[in-house]
Amino acid sequence: MVPSFKLIRWLLFPFLLIYAVIVWIRNLYFDYLWIKRRCVPPLYCIVVGNLSTGGTGKTPFVLHLLKRELADFPQVENNQKPIIAVLSRGYGRSSTGFRYVKSSDSHLDVGDEPLMMRNLTDSRVVFAVCEDRMKGLEILKTDHPHLTKVILDDAFQHRAVHANEYFLLTTFDKPFFSDYLLPVGRLREFRNGASRANHVVITKCPQHFPESLKNEMLNECAKYTNADVSFARLEYGEILCVQGDSQLKNYNNFLLVTGIANFFPLTDYLLQENISFEHLAFPDHKNFSPADINNILKSLEGNQAILTTEKDWVRLRNLVPGKVSVFVQPVHHVFDS
Repeated sequence: MVPSFKLIRWLLFPFLLIYAVIVWIRNLYFDYLWIKRRCVPPLYCIVVGNLSTGGTGKTPFVLHLLKRELADFPQVENNQKPIIAVLSRGYGRSSTGFRYVKSSDSHLDVGDEPLMMRNLTDSRVVFAVCEDRMKGLEILKTDHPHLTKVILDDAFQHRAVHANEYFLLTTFDKPFFSDYLLPVGRLREFRNGASRANHVVITKCPQHFPESLKNEMLNECAKYTNADVSFARLEYGEILCVQGDSQLKNYNNFLLVTGIANFFPLTDYLLQENISFEHLAFPDHKNFSPADINNILKSLEGNQAILTTEKDWVRLRNLVPGKVSVFVQPVHHVFDS
């Protein structure tokens, strides 16, 4: 007999207590014993992060912030000096230390998300990875004295850097205020960590939901933070061809290949749009092996093309044979007015 979820929670409870003590001591250290260091002046730092593990839509939100910030700085030439930077740790990369992200890089060198964002933006933005955020900020300031702002991606728990502005992302279906600490739930730290946020963004909302539910969620957020709260949903753009035959009409359906934390919004959208597909799901940030690629190619049937996400494509692009047609499904955030 499969144990119930409640029983599993009770079994994991001792480990939750251990994790809770570790988190409490860590936050106590930063709240009272650490002499907070501001970012290297005059850099203005914006942190984007979450309290839970993965799948809140941080990367599309960083791209949204970039679009907003760049609106005041029209691009005048292709080699224009960058005026804003994005600093990530480069999750999943094999390299260490500080490194600039170039379009020609491999995801193994810089991580898939920084590389994807690099390929979707222009020369007004410089991307870098460094596990030591303070060191990364110092190098960016030295190399690019004209920078106006730096976005620190997935840095809500990186408390050694005291940023100017904090965006906390949480999902509509699993908001932080109804979740639990690891390993019982998905929270990296206590719910009251939300008190550090200036802005809370509830992501992956349905297009329509009752006003009463919105007010209920606002009230729940207010128990833990004074931050302003906004609601955002994912909106999918036109499917784009990135390799091979670009004519969608030539394909009966797709082989959907994903290696992301939460693929359900994407699959729900494709079903809603009556797009026929078979699905191969891999773990988040999956480094595809030759065996994985062989499995993907063997799964292609008839007039199928591969459909994947922009993040997955940066890990697949040098592995899928050129004769195979590949399409990507763009996505971005739309905010509730």
